[in-house]
Amino acid sequence: MTVEEILAALEEKFGAKREMQDKWGVTAIVSASYLHNVVQFIKDETGIKFDMLVDIAGIDYLTYPNHEGPRYAVAYAFKSMKNPGARIRLKVLVSEEDLKVPTISDLYANANWYEREVYDLSQGLPCPEAPVALDERLPASAVGTAP
Repeated sequence: MTVEEILAALEEKFGAKREMQDKWGVTAIVSASYLHNVVQFIKDETGIKFDMLVDIAGIDYLTYPNHEGPRYAVAYAFKSMKNPGARIRLKVLVSEEDLKVPTISDLYANANWYEREVYDLSQGLPCPEAPVALDERLPASAVGTAP
């Protein structure tokens, strides 16, 4: 299964949409309600097996010129160790009214740190379900951290 075939499967099974602005790779926009199932699918059920979570990043589109849509997003980057050239990104769009994104730390242990980093360093952006709070380890005087 190629990355393009996986994207097609995500569209069919979970209603994912390809992010057309991604000029360098494949990014699928998924609903927060499907995130955990989508991640489980790309990790275990595809031929490529995206077994490495590379990063999670919080995005605030507030100052992006001409941006339309929800203010926030959380982006997940995955890589396959079995097929090193295979990479995929998932993005969850997050509105200001509902700042909740489910944790994937039960699927990838390193997600706990990334999720807490997103929460702590982006003024409280999602991932409240992550098990260990990183913000307890940062000093209150750290610039740019959530209150």
